Amino acid sequence: MHCPGNSPVRLAPFEILVENRYRDIETQNPALGRNLSAADPDEMRAWYDNGQVHAIAAQDRTVGCLAVAPGAIEWIEGYEIKEEVITTTHTGNGYADAAQAVWAADCPAPDRLVIGTIDGRNIASRRTAEPAGRKPVLAYVFLKLPVEQGRQ
Repeated sequence: MHCPGNSPVRLAPFEILVENRYRDIETQNPALGRNLSAADPDEMRAWYDNGQVHAIAAQDRTVGCLAVAPGAIEWIEGYEIKEEVITTTHTGNGYADAAQAVWAADCPAPDRLVIGTIDGRNIASRRTAEPAGRKPVLAYVFLKLPVEQGRQ
């Protein structure tokens, strides 16, 4: 949606911001891009309806979004980072870890963990999690098994 006149403002649903960022990741790092996918737009809408999607704003600009909702990874329950993206033009400024830290400081249940899954190739997200207070707990390693002769 474009504003009338010469306004530089353009409005777009958060899912467009998310999809664009994932497309950029796929272009910049195809190996990582194959392992990541944007949140489903219906999930984003549900999180939004529940007040769980937040614009990440810095210097009077929206630079990304953060979605946090109750969830579980394996047996660990807490508030799960469902989606977090910073627009390509604003990466590298510490906005993602600052957003997580701000959210955690105002968390509705501070005794619960803030959890999430991060692909091993996603260096930026791994660098974001620790300063925000999210320490690694589980690590999965997937090994490619040799194909037996005659079996595929």
